[in-house]
Amino acid sequence: MNTPTIKHHYQDEAVATSYDQERFTSLSGRTFDRLEKRAIRKLLEVARRQVAHPEVLDAPCGTGRITELLLEQGFQVTGGDISLPMINAARHKCARFNSQVDFRCLDLDAIELPDNSFDLVTCIRLFHHLETEARTRILKELARVSKRYVLINVSFSSGYYRVRRRAKRLLGQGVSTASSTWDEIRLEMAAAGLQIESSRFLLRYFSENLLLLLTKAPQGNSQMSR
Repeated sequence: MNTPTIKHHYQDEAVATSYDQERFTSLSGRTFDRLEKRAIRKLLEVARRQVAHPEVLDAPCGTGRITELLLEQGFQVTGGDISLPMINAARHKCARFNSQVDFRCLDLDAIELPDNSFDLVTCIRLFHHLETEARTRILKELARVSKRYVLINVSFSSGYYRVRRRAKRLLGQGVSTASSTWDEIRLEMAAAGLQIESSRFLLRYFSENLLLLLTKAPQGNSQMSR
């Protein structure tokens, strides 16, 4: 899907209502949810070595699955999404956290927030829908509103994972729309003024889901490290 299609798709009330049910209630969905949250927690531990109590923007927050995880870690969180039905679902899911969380309508192509608004910005389950141009554009916005860290996930591409993706297609299994090689990741991060602090596969060799903790590069430094 391209960016306009994604924006339109997730503003559908029926999509928001069925989102969690379709993805995270089966055995495989629950397993994926646990593994992804475990990987995110590990990267949050890295970030907390430098910022013990970060203020966090989670965008797109969707139905609040990752927003809830961040709140459980004790963070002050703003959940942002372009879809009001998604925000309403997230608000309901996270209602018990009261003033610890706030929700607002945000377009990641042009985030209506000042520079350096948050210690950490999380963006989960978006970049595997997008090609390089859109990923780079949104990364720049995420970096702009972050003081220090950006946490994202991508669908990783290598010879092994490309063969695996072809096999999944032949078996009629779903695969992500777009994937990223290490070279593409480095170039996109550098273009956004970011560098890789730490990375973690959801389940290496069994899933191409790669989580990346990024930090804002020193002024004038565009070099990326793996």
